[in-house]
Amino acid sequence: MEGATQKVNFADCYVLTYGRTKAAVTSFLDRFLPQRAEYADRYELPQFSDNPVIEFQTAEQLLDYLEQDLHTVHAIYWYNPEDTTIRAAMALFTSDGQVILGLTCECHKDDDSVEQGCLKELMAFCRSTVGLIEYEKPAPKDTDELLQRIGASSGHKEGKA
Repeated sequence: MEGATQKVNFADCYVLTYGRTKAAVTSFLDRFLPQRAEYADRYELPQFSDNPVIEFQTAEQLLDYLEQDLHTVHAIYWYNPEDTTIRAAMALFTSDGQVILGLTCECHKDDDSVEQGCLKELMAFCRSTVGLIEYEKPAPKDTDELLQRIGASSGHKEGKA
């Protein structure tokens, strides 16, 4: 139907980075989600534990810890309180000392230009050649899973920024 509103979906754009530092994550957030709020009100280790060994009150405190402990796995999510195409950001710390940075963006069913542009910009910012767009799937838990998903996908993007 002409003039009908396109259905809005959400796409997750993931990029593998080698900058597991608080400064790198903060720079990413400042660039892509300058107005942000944390989804969680506390962060426990292990994540989602009923009996945490350590608890942090802010993502900033957790980022300090994760920068030093290269093998702790944790996902941190921020949301955008403003109404823009970028709806959320994430930093997925992996057991192999890496971090996968991600953005959730609004997109339209028959037009992938928004998420393709988002991924391209994110890959360029991170200076990474490894990126992926997914729809309605849980975030990858580690580098191997991200690489497997890239290898298994035919319609998703992996490429050079």
